Amino acid sequence: MDSEQETLIDSLELQLIQLYDEKTILDQYLGTSEPERIIELVQSMEEQLKELYNEKENSIVVQGNRLRIHGPKKIIIKKTGVNRFNGN
Repeated sequence: MDSEQETLIDSLELQLIQLYDEKTILDQYLGTSEPERIIELVQSMEEQLKELYNEKENSIVVQGNRLRIHGPKKIIIKKTGVNRFNGN
């Protein structure tokens, strides 16, 4: 075997080792190394993030007693309490 072939084989071995290392890391941290499953996980996280942003967009957070109102609503805050009306 000549030097060029040995270099090629060494390079291929190194690439294979790196691929197995990457697969192991994906399995450890994501529970899978299958590309289809990883894509599903990312898409699911994107959808959850969009839902969270939508929920936050339609929410009012009042600091203090931590009153949270989700959705398109109106509130009136009186000194003695809170009344809530639908925004329809």
